[in-house]
Formats: sequence, C-alpha cells, structure tokens
Amino acid sequence: MWCLLGEPNEKLSKPSELRWGTFGSLSVDLEKGTFYDHEQASGGGLTQLITDQGKDPKTFLDELGLNEEFTPVSSSPKVIARYEYKDADDKPSYEVIRFEPKTFRQRRFDSETQKYVPGVKDVTPLPYNLPQIIKEKDKTIYIVEGERDVECLKEKGLLATCNSGGAGNWNPALNKYFQGREIVILPDEDSPGKRHSQMIASHLHSVAKSIH
Repeated sequence: MWCLLGEPNEKLSKPSELRWGTFGSLSVDLEKGTFYDHEQASGGGLTQLITDQGKDPKTFLDELGLNEEFTPVSSSPKVIARYEYKDADDKPSYEVIRFEPKTFRQRRFDSETQKYVPGVKDVTPLPYNLPQIIKEKDKTIYIVEGERDVECLKEKGLLATCNSGGAGNWNPALNKYFQGREIVILPDEDSPGKRHSQMIASHLHSVAKSIH
C-alpha cells in the first residue's frame, strides 16, 4: 500500500486498519483486503483501489513481482441492487449501487441532465426512505445498518430507514428528520454494528421522543 498511497496516518491507523489523509478519509482493512473512501463514499477490493489510483492492476502488481499471485477479476461486477435516496419533496437526490462481489458505489442525481452522475461530493446526506418517514409521521421508525435491511422491514409493514455509507457514517444532517419521533435501533450483531447503534443514539438522544 505504501508504494501506492504513500505513508499512512499513524495516529488514526491501527494493526488491522490503515488510514490515509489528514482525517483518515481513506481506510484499508488489512484483514478483509478491502478499502473505503469516506470522501467519495465508495470502496471495494485491491484491484479497484489500484484502478482508482490511475494504475492498471496487473501491470502494477507485475512491477512489484506479484504477478503470479494476481488473479484477474471481472471488470464488470454485477449490479444486484440500486437504492434511491429521495429528498423531502420525493425527488431523487442520490443512489447507492450494490455490486457482486460485494462493493458499493454512490452517485448523485443531476437535475439539469435528469441523469445520475458519479460521486456525491457536496450532496447533503439524507435518511433512506425519507418521503415515507415524513408521510407516516405517527409511526415508530426502525433504524438499521443498510438499505437491504430497510427493504426487508418494509415488506413486514414497518417504517424503516438507514444512513448511506454503512456503519460509522451517521451524519448530523440526518438528525432533524427524527425530531419528536419514536425510534428503535436494530444494530448488526458485530462490533462495528454495535458502535454504529451507539453513535446513532448519541446523535438522537436530545432529538427523538424515545429511543430503544
């Protein structure tokens, strides 16, 4: 990673995860072999990281003498789901695309071209399923970690939401949409999930009517 990204941020890094940038916006999970760019709200595997840095994966690894260990992956990962985030007026703002192998990309809606374009820089984060949250103002809101879980709860007749970007990416801009609401937080059963639920609770404790 050093020859690709330079020296990591030592203060924000830990044995299982390296961070780059002043605020550690680029993280590399050494155990899973994946990365996540918090500024671009995107991530993936090693080949994607190399590609995002403007290099050809096979050529780059070959220069490092790792060509025998490199197994090319499909250049066109399969899209398995698209999750559209709409604003309070029920208009598209941005979307999260889930691929297989499991990676995510986000892109914003351009009102001029009426098309989605790469990146979500300067886009204000929204809670997923926002129009329904506003419409069903008397219902309890279930907050989960990802869009797929939201869709699962919706099928069961529950009002559910999540933030984009997964665990650890709750943005204060989301808080206002939960003013005076009854909240149930359903964390993933792992350490990041539990930390994420605590983060949400800390943000909403003075905003929501109740939190469970």
